[in-house]
Amino acid sequence: MERDLIEDLDVFERTSDFWTLSRNEILLKHITIQPIMDVGCGSGILTKQLVENKFNVYSLDIEKRAKELTSRFNDERKIFVKSFETVTLKDVPKLGTIIFADVLEHVDMDVEFLLKANELLREGGKVVISVPCHDFLWTKNDEVRGHKRRYTKQQLSSILEYAGFKVDKMFYWNFLSVPVILLAKIAGSRVPHEGVSESKLNGLLSFYFTKIENKLPVPFGSTLICIARKER
Repeated sequence: MERDLIEDLDVFERTSDFWTLSRNEILLKHITIQPIMDVGCGSGILTKQLVENKFNVYSLDIEKRAKELTSRFNDERKIFVKSFETVTLKDVPKLGTIIFADVLEHVDMDVEFLLKANELLREGGKVVISVPCHDFLWTKNDEVRGHKRRYTKQQLSSILEYAGFKVDKMFYWNFLSVPVILLAKIAGSRVPHEGVSESKLNGLLSFYFTKIENKLPVPFGSTLICIARKER
């Protein structure tokens, strides 16, 4: 049974979830070109950070509740409840950056999403992407969150190239989670992420990511982060 993702994301926003904010810290370092679209905005935690950094941001999600939550941080006129494939240049101006923060793994047609991103981006515009990686790390967490797939560097590079993008940078992140995920896989259980974010461990893990992993390259991880530029 799939979990209520919007409810979980709301928990992450209210608890200053270690994983979400640490991932966002990495993504924000690579966001410079405006306007921006936050695809799959969820509870609005990334939109909130973008607005706080004075970015012009459009937010989008297929869930009506996501708009209600994100409207705490962004102008309602810039929040859309619709599928990304249906967005047109009548809805938004030519964009500078499109963010897929743990979004592509949820959709059936990831290539179509990237083709649409290419259509909406201006020349030199970028996509900033985070996705879960490596099939052998597939656990019940993937199932209950409605994931369709995990990626390899080669797979993600291939679909980006097909959609008209050139990869500027791609790297692993979240090394710390790998042994935890493998233990959960062996046990056939789910890692209770939302429970961790509501516990005292949240602060300790936030410190680790902010002070250590987000400052040093890691050789492996459970997440791929990619920055790619529109080439054609």
